[in-house]
Amino acid sequence: MATSAQDAIGYERTQAFQLVMAVVKALLVILFSVHVLGCFWFFVGRISIENGLENWLVNYRFDSRTGPEQYLASCHWILGQFTPAPSSIHAMNTSERGYNLFVIFFSLLVVGSCISRVSATIQQVIKLNSEVSDRKRSVAMYLKMNKISMHLCIRVMRFVDHSLGRHKAAPLDTSLLSSNLINELHMDRRGPILRKHQMYGFMEMISPKAFTRLCGLLQLNVFEDNEVIFARFSEGAGMYILGPGHYQEQTDDEISNFHQTDHTFWSEIALFMNFQHTTTVCSLQFNDTFVLKPASLVQAIQEHPECCSYVYQYARTLQGRLNAQETVAEEVLSAEAIRRCSEGTDVYQLRHLSKEKMLGHFKIKGPHPGREEILAFIQSVLSGETPAGEKTLKDLERLFPELLPEVGTHALFTSDTERFRALSCMMSALWLAADRYDDFTSGQPGKKKLRPEQWQQMQDFVVWTGIKERPDWIHGLLMYLAVKGLGRSKHLTMQLPKQCQQPDSAVSKLLENHLNVVPSFEILTEETADLVASISELHESFVFGQFMQAENTPLSLQILRQRAAEQDEAAYKLFLFSALGMLAGIGATAGATHSPFLTQGTTLTVLYSLQALQKLQLRSSQEIYWSYLCHWGRSLALSTHTLEDLAFLRLACICRTRERSAMELAYSSWASLALSERQALTEFLLADGIHFHAVLFSYLPDCFANAHKNHKVGLASMLILLVELVEITWTQLGIGVLPHQVTVHLGDLAAFTAAVRSRSVFFSCHWASDRRCRCQLTTKQQTSTKMEWIVALPIPHD
Repeated sequence: MATSAQDAIGYERTQAFQLVMAVVKALLVILFSVHVLGCFWFFVGRISIENGLENWLVNYRFDSRTGPEQYLASCHWILGQFTPAPSSIHAMNTSERGYNLFVIFFSLLVVGSCISRVSATIQQVIKLNSEVSDRKRSVAMYLKMNKISMHLCIRVMRFVDHSLGRHKAAPLDTSLLSSNLINELHMDRRGPILRKHQMYGFMEMISPKAFTRLCGLLQLNVFEDNEVIFARFSEGAGMYILGPGHYQEQTDDEISNFHQTDHTFWSEIALFMNFQHTTTVCSLQFNDTFVLKPASLVQAIQEHPECCSYVYQYARTLQGRLNAQETVAEEVLSAEAIRRCSEGTDVYQLRHLSKEKMLGHFKIKGPHPGREEILAFIQSVLSGETPAGEKTLKDLERLFPELLPEVGTHALFTSDTERFRALSCMMSALWLAADRYDDFTSGQPGKKKLRPEQWQQMQDFVVWTGIKERPDWIHGLLMYLAVKGLGRSKHLTMQLPKQCQQPDSAVSKLLENHLNVVPSFEILTEETADLVASISELHESFVFGQFMQAENTPLSLQILRQRAAEQDEAAYKLFLFSALGMLAGIGATAGATHSPFLTQGTTLTVLYSLQALQKLQLRSSQEIYWSYLCHWGRSLALSTHTLEDLAFLRLACICRTRERSAMELAYSSWASLALSERQALTEFLLADGIHFHAVLFSYLPDCFANAHKNHKVGLASMLILLVELVEITWTQLGIGVLPHQVTVHLGDLAAFTAAVRSRSVFFSCHWASDRRCRCQLTTKQQTSTKMEWIVALPIPHD
C-alpha cells in the first residue's frame, strides 16, 4: 500500500516528502508485523488451554476478557519484544517460550530493516543537499576568485537558488530512458500549454507523434527580474511562450507592467517569415519562458506529410492575411486570427467536412433544365441570335446547375475563380463553334489581341473537328467544361479512392459514380454521354498543357495514340477541342465573356500543338514531338543542328520562353553549366521513354517560371538543382523494362521555389523519407511517384 501511494504521487515528491514516506512505510511494516505476530501469540495461548497446559491467557486472567482487550494485550506483548519496554505478561510453557524466541529474532530483522531504510533515505537527502550546496559553493568560489561586484554576486546567487530549486535540483537522467519516453515526459508537462494554441491543438489531432516530438523540442529559458526577453527591432528567433508572472512591455512612448495568469504566445509570425519585434518585453521576476525555433518546428513535422501540408498552408494563409491587412502583424496574434488561419487550410477543412459537402449527401436544390432547352440555347448562339453579355453568363449558370453561384457544385467545393474559369471556357467554346471573333476577343488588350489570321487557323481546326454541325456534341463539351474544374477541388478528391484523386481521374470517377454532384451528365443522350466519358479518359492519359510546354515525352504521345485508337474518332477530335476550350478560360475573372488567355502571343504555341496532334495517327510519336518543337523553335530562331541544340530547344520550351530576350537569358544560364552537367541534362531532355528510359517532371515549367521570378534563385540555380534531380532519380530508379517513363510530381518544389528567400536554403531542400527521392517502380509503361519536399520555415535571407 505504501509503495502504491508513493508511485501514485511520486512525481510531486520533494526531499521532505521522501523522508516522511520512508518513515511512514517503516511504521506500516512494524504495525503489520505486530498485528500478525499478536494474532499468532493469542493462537498459541488458546492451543495451550485446549491441551490443558499452563498458559498466559489463564494465568493473567485474559481468558474471560473481551476480544478487543485480548487483541490489545497480544499487541502490547509483541511490542515489548520489539523494544526494551517492560511487559507484565510472560511465557508459561514450552510452546510459548519457543514462540517468544522466534518473535525476538524476527523483531531484530524487522526493526533493523526499517531503521536501515530510514537511514538510507536520510543519507540520500543529505547527499542531494550536499550536491546542491557544492554546486552553489563552486559558483560562489568563482565569483569570489574573480572579484565580481557584490551587486552582481547577489543577482547570480539568487538566480542559482531559483534554478536549483525549480529546475535542476533533481535532473532527469535521460540515459535511462528511450527517446520516445523522454518526449512523452515533455508532452505530459508541456502538452497542456501547446494545446491552448489552435494550430498545435489541431496538429495533435493530425499526428500525435509529431505533437509529442514538438513538445520535446521546446527550449526552456529562465529569466530573472529586469532581464530582457526580446528587444524591439531585433530579428525574431522564433515563438516565445511566456509563462504566468509579472512582465514589462516597452514601446517608444509607453512603458507598462502587466501580469498574466496563463501562458501566452508571442512573435508567432517569426516562425514563418522575417519578423522584427515591435516591442521590448522584460521579466520583472523569475519567469519561465519556452522558445520554439523554426528549425525545431521543421524537425518535429518533417516525417509527417499531413502535418507539413497543414503548417505550410497555415503559414501561407497567415502571410496572405498579413499582406491583405486582414490581420495586424502584432507580437501576440488574436485568437480570431489564429482560428481563421487554421480553418483556412485544406487539411482542417477536410477534417471538418459538413454533411452537405459529403459526396453521399450532396444535392443541388431546385429544378434542373431539360436537354431540349439547352440545345435550343446552343442553336441560338450558333445562329447569332444570342448576344454576348451578362445574360448569356446567367443562362449558362441556369442551364448547368453545377455553376449556380450559391448552391451549385462549384460554389460548395471550389472557389469563385474556378467557377469563373469554367464559364469563360464555355463561352469561348461557344464563340469558337459559332465563329464569333469579336465576342471571343472583346476583352483582350489592343496590342495583345488575337490576330484575325490566327483566328482563321483556329476556325480551320474547328471545322476539322466537325462540331459545328453537331449541337449535341457542343452540349456534351459544355457539360464537360462545366465540371472539369471540380477535379482540382481537394474537398472532392479526398473523398474519392486514392487512385482517383488526380484531377482528370477524379472527373471520370464523378461522371461514373456521383451523378448527384454532376447532374448535367444525366440529361445527355447515351451517345453523347459515352463521348464525354471517352474525352475524360483521354484527358487522364494525356495532358495537353504538358505537351504544349514540352513537359512530357514522345512516350506520352504513343500512349495517347493507343488510347485514341480504342475510342471513336469523334472522341479524339473533341478531346483536342476541349483542351483548346480549357486553355481559353485561364485567367478569367468575374463577368468575363471572352478568352483572357488565347491572345496574340500565347495562341501561336497552341496552334503549333494542335496542328501536330492532328497528325497523331499519321506519323510516329518522335516525329510529331520533335517537329512540333522545331516548328516552335523557328519562331525564336533557335538552332536545331546538334543534339545539345535540341536539348536546349526543349528546355527553352519548358521555360515558357516566348521572347528573344528571355531566350538569351535561358541560354546564358545553360551555358554557365559545366560540360558534364549539360551532358546529363541533354541525355534527360532527349530521352523519349520508348527507346531510352525517361522521366516526366510534372510542374517543371512552374519551377522554372518561379525561379525566374525569384531573384534569390534564378534559372541557373534551378538548372543545377535539375541536374541533381535527374542524377538522384536515375540512381533510385535502376533499370526498368522499355518502354518506360516515370512521372515525378514537383508541385511542392514549384511552390517552394516561389517562396524561398535564400539560395542556400534552396539548395539544402531534401526528401521527406531518406533525404532522397522515394520512387515505387512497376513494370508498367508509366510509373507515378511523388517527391515530398520539406519546406524549411521561416526562410531566411542571405
